[in-house]
Amino acid sequence: MLAALSRGLHLNANLFFGLIHNNVVMVKTLLLIGLGGGAGSMLRYLSARGAANLAAAIMPAGAGSWPGMIGTLAVNVTGSFAIGAVAGLAARYGWCTPEVRSLLAAGLCGGYTTFSAFSHENAGLLLAGHYGAAALYITLSVALCIGAAIAGMALTR
Repeated sequence: MLAALSRGLHLNANLFFGLIHNNVVMVKTLLLIGLGGGAGSMLRYLSARGAANLAAAIMPAGAGSWPGMIGTLAVNVTGSFAIGAVAGLAARYGWCTPEVRSLLAAGLCGGYTTFSAFSHENAGLLLAGHYGAAALYITLSVALCIGAAIAGMALTR
């Protein structure tokens, strides 16, 4: 009976300390994502503004909102490239710990542009030969997100 009680206490202690360890890892991961996300957001602002200013200088007068959209497009394309590079380098060289991946992919790229995650997911589907799933995901994502943006604008005007 004493052995069973001791075993029960040992299991409860393992469970307790396991939960504490998991929470510490989660907090560390969240802090890394937040750090990367903050840096990515600032980088997005600077990059989009720089690309928009360059586009405005090159485009003819009366280009309307095109320079701003070009800035966004530049951020989306470079962010997609960045998350692909992180995934590719991690797969090729195995240097990417879960913490570094959280910092760079979810944090930096996620803060820079959420389009990078969308692109990475679709690239994975396409590379795996899931063309129908990729087409459906792309179509639904674009249509629903644009629709949601229009709805949000309409509801707040």
